[in-house]
Amino acid sequence: MKRLQAVSLFVVILSLWLLGCSGKNGRQSKVSFPDSIVDSELLATVNNYPIRGSDVRVFAAMSSSGKWESESIREYNERLLEQFIRRILLWQEAVAMSISVEDSTVQTVFMNLMRSMGGGEALLRMLNESGIEREDLLQSIQRDLVIREFLETRFSPGAAVGEEEARRFHEVNRGRFYTPDSVRARHILVQVSPSDNDSIQRVKRGRIEKILEEVQAGGDFATLAEQHSEGPSRVRGGDLGYFVRGTMVQPFDSVAFALAPGEVSDVILTRFGYHIIKVEDKRGGRFLAFEEIKDSLIVTLRQQKLAYNVQNHLKEIYDLAIIERNY
Repeated sequence: MKRLQAVSLFVVILSLWLLGCSGKNGRQSKVSFPDSIVDSELLATVNNYPIRGSDVRVFAAMSSSGKWESESIREYNERLLEQFIRRILLWQEAVAMSISVEDSTVQTVFMNLMRSMGGGEALLRMLNESGIEREDLLQSIQRDLVIREFLETRFSPGAAVGEEEARRFHEVNRGRFYTPDSVRARHILVQVSPSDNDSIQRVKRGRIEKILEEVQAGGDFATLAEQHSEGPSRVRGGDLGYFVRGTMVQPFDSVAFALAPGEVSDVILTRFGYHIIKVEDKRGGRFLAFEEIKDSLIVTLRQQKLAYNVQNHLKEIYDLAIIERNY
């Protein structure tokens, strides 16, 4: 099943809680909610509210959660169901507070989703491939919007972060606010494939060496990159922007950091092919002053506090809920 993306504050704020509750580590991959579970099948009830296969199928498609390498398909589906149960618990609280959203708001989110997918036909094709009905998707969007409104109403007042609180955090955690050394570089790439034989590799090596001769003769590096490079940065004159140590493949990374601004490397070989590197600028690591990051830090601390408060509340209502599982 391909993944459907829908903007949901519920997913954004609670991702650490909902995805972290599995206790798994490692890589994730996206897999389909099993077709063996029919949409009408009753998987669980939460305070007498039925959760059916179609509900979790939509949630699986919209969720950022994937299957951990260490878990089975069965474990993955059980985890999806547990995440959806928590979603329903929050939705039930929102309904109890008479929180609702206008149909026009739901339609606006749906239209934004459709545009992000590349249009109506693309969205319908994705829904068909995922086995999802349009009305089920609209219902899921409506629930997410209600939950978002509930979270803002119920928890935002207690998650306020002022400038002084953020400043104290900045002072106490100074080690978190140092930027590492970085370098800005351009490169020219002649791609090499693992299937290239020695003869083809010699031809490609000859091409990159001729380009290097043009650079050394005073040719403009950016122009030569636009003309000859086979990498995606070609359209920017080979400009890779600033990157920190360890970002690039070796030996590209080590060579770039060894060069001084304005210097050009010899031809080097990586798994992508032959490169010529020119370093444009270097920045040393430095401490980020509070004023530089004040706004973003306040937002981050608020999100963390909000997630913590919601997590604790979820634990409370989960323990009190009447949950019956059939899956």
